[in-house]
Amino acid sequence: MNIIYMYLFSFIIYSFLGWICETIYCSIIDREYVNRGFLKGPFCPIYGSGALIVIILLAPFSDNIVILFLSAMIFTSILEYLTGFLLETIFNLKWWDYSGYKFNIKGRVCLLNSVLFGLLSLATIKVINPIIIDLVSHISLKVSMWICNISILYLLTDGIITTVKVLKLGGKLKEMSALFDEIKEKTESYKVVLQQNLSRFDGLIEQESEKVIHAKEQISKLKVKLENLVLNNKAVNKRIIKAFPNIKSLKYQHSLDRLKEEIKKIKKK
Repeated sequence: MNIIYMYLFSFIIYSFLGWICETIYCSIIDREYVNRGFLKGPFCPIYGSGALIVIILLAPFSDNIVILFLSAMIFTSILEYLTGFLLETIFNLKWWDYSGYKFNIKGRVCLLNSVLFGLLSLATIKVINPIIIDLVSHISLKVSMWICNISILYLLTDGIITTVKVLKLGGKLKEMSALFDEIKEKTESYKVVLQQNLSRFDGLIEQESEKVIHAKEQISKLKVKLENLVLNNKAVNKRIIKAFPNIKSLKYQHSLDRLKEEIKKIKKK
């Protein structure tokens, strides 16, 4: 088989296996099915990338368990850190946070995960990869090309669609934040108008009451607009937040907390 398609095939398989591991692990913790991963489909590309890095770069050290383990820890940790940094920069969202773990770096990587990835890399090189190579080598080049091309096309499509939806989520959080600020501002204005109304003579109360009613109507309209914004695309928001329950917004955490509360309500229904 062509070496390029061999690597592509391995990337797809490991992305799928990574999704299975993540999904099983998170589903056991949450005691319910969790479609873990950034993409909607059953793939975690970070695992596919990590596996290829380990297989290609660390093959020369396959006979030295200690060097292989330590090198795998370093490379996979760098990959996880860079992935976390890029996702935070692009979406202004912190998808995972290991700040509560000992020996973490800005919450993006931690020693425990690095050790687990090191052990997983050992299992990959020593056990899993030989099996996958043997399996893939029995598939004809034509079939492997079709599988790889279709899978890569699917991954790209899923990636683009998911990215657009997450960007929309970021826009929604920004709009929610603006509405929260406006509601707060209108509420303060309402309190001032109400206080003025109570301090005036009885002959002016009716005139001032119109201002009070107008202020209340404005606040009500803003709250309805906020509610509609929260409920819009609730299925998409639910999947993303369910897959990453500890997700944090770097700019609009209050809005994200409100969105999480509404999704919990939906979940209970």
